Amino acid sequence: MVRFMLYNFQYEKGLYTMTKMILSLLLMLASASALLAEHTLSAPFVGYTTYNDSQLESGYDVGVFSQTKDENATYNIFLNYNHLTNVGDTNETNATSDEETIKNISISLLKKYNLADDLKLLTAINYNLSTDDRYDQVFSVLGGLEKSMDIIKFGANVSYSKFNDDALAKSTTQVSPYFAFYFGHPNSVMGNFYTKIMYDTILLNSLADTTMSKRYRSHALNITHFKHGFETNVQLWFGETLYALRSNGLVNQFLNIKYKDSALVSVKYNLSDTIALQLSSLSQTYMAIEDTEDSKLKTYILAAYFKF
Repeated sequence: MVRFMLYNFQYEKGLYTMTKMILSLLLMLASASALLAEHTLSAPFVGYTTYNDSQLESGYDVGVFSQTKDENATYNIFLNYNHLTNVGDTNETNATSDEETIKNISISLLKKYNLADDLKLLTAINYNLSTDDRYDQVFSVLGGLEKSMDIIKFGANVSYSKFNDDALAKSTTQVSPYFAFYFGHPNSVMGNFYTKIMYDTILLNSLADTTMSKRYRSHALNITHFKHGFETNVQLWFGETLYALRSNGLVNQFLNIKYKDSALVSVKYNLSDTIALQLSSLSQTYMAIEDTEDSKLKTYILAAYFKF
């Protein structure tokens, strides 16, 4: 089904219309819906982003995340439609600059194999199609190992992303080690905590702009608190990234944007054993490649979780 879906995205350059994008997205969502009978979790979501002091003006996302498990592995699928409004170049004689839109559709697949009771193998692929040649047909693969020891968990992912000839870099390589641990108990006074420390190194290969840095580094602190049906998450990122893969390869930051320090806060509440709602807010510093100064963005995401 996925192969059929991707073939329908093939187009003759210059004839990639919005109608085809919408029909392709509906096909993706229909494919995901067909799998829901076997999935233990499904989470449709919507998001909205505002960009300040940049050629980018705003954007929105619509998608779904689904997960299923068996005794040997966990399977994840992530489908996302992204719509960006690009203000374009401005000048003093023309106060109203031409606006154009950039539309992206991404599909990601992640599988965690149980090699042993305390050891997992991760494999993921990510593919993006876009109306903008710079972001079209971006393909990423990821592999990793994760080890669990009582309340401690650690691992590392290695990924490779391939861009087309119109992109800023031909490819990237990313190495992402992490360390995590649990403490507390959901029924205790303080509740249960999950803390994860992450580090990323990204190497850009065959840069079109030789004046740019080829290596980017960042690190993050991720703390999740569980108590009385609430799940509160805080993520703090420090450093600078370009073309980073996030969430074990499910999310690809393929835009020509250098992402810098950020803070994310999300609250998830379990309405019942099978339904939950989550609201997230992200504030981040960034700089578009064509810009010379830092800008700010804010993203708000609403998600609903359904267990089957």
